[in-house]
Amino acid sequence: LGIIVVDFQKAFTRPGGALAGSPHIEAAVEATQRLLTHARAAGVRVAVSYVAYATLDAMPHWKVRAVKTDLFRGMPGTELDPRITAGGQSDFVFE
Repeated sequence: LGIIVVDFQKAFTRPGGALAGSPHIEAAVEATQRLLTHARAAGVRVAVSYVAYATLDAMPHWKVRAVKTDLFRGMPGTELDPRITAGGQSDFVFE
């Protein structure tokens, strides 16, 4: 039994993030944070994933310009939102 959390990275979740800003995203982060707090306390394993690309050539075709400029490995937008990782307590992290 486990939980997989997908793409809760700063580009999507943090104010000023290139693809952030929707109140729906903030509500999803808050709800997921509550879920993960209870899950971790119960010993449920948590896996998180994020999207990042090594090069423009490695990226599939995207129409959204911010994806083409902000989602390269090592950029701030690819960092996981700390509200989800709870200080690095995820059991697995996938790119």
